[in-house]
Amino acid sequence: MRLFWVRRRPSGPIGPMSTVVHPDWRGNGLQRHMLEAALPLLPESITHLGATVSPANPYSLSNALACGFTIRARREMYGGFDRYLLAKEL
Repeated sequence: MRLFWVRRRPSGPIGPMSTVVHPDWRGNGLQRHMLEAALPLLPESITHLGATVSPANPYSLSNALACGFTIRARREMYGGFDRYLLAKEL
């Protein structure tokens, strides 16, 4: 999952974050636990989160949906890779 956040001010920065779980450890909710631990650390100026997830990665999609993200669109990104675009309002 590639995660990004948006500050209240439209001119504020967008910060990216990627989570990667080794294939041997997939299916254990590690990505979800990392995201849940990181959310309280975000500054109050962060009001929305966005993420992209490969439709071919059901573990990542399941973790994102369990953390309150919703699928907003599906499109090609990053040079032609199929991705879901997800969003979460804090």
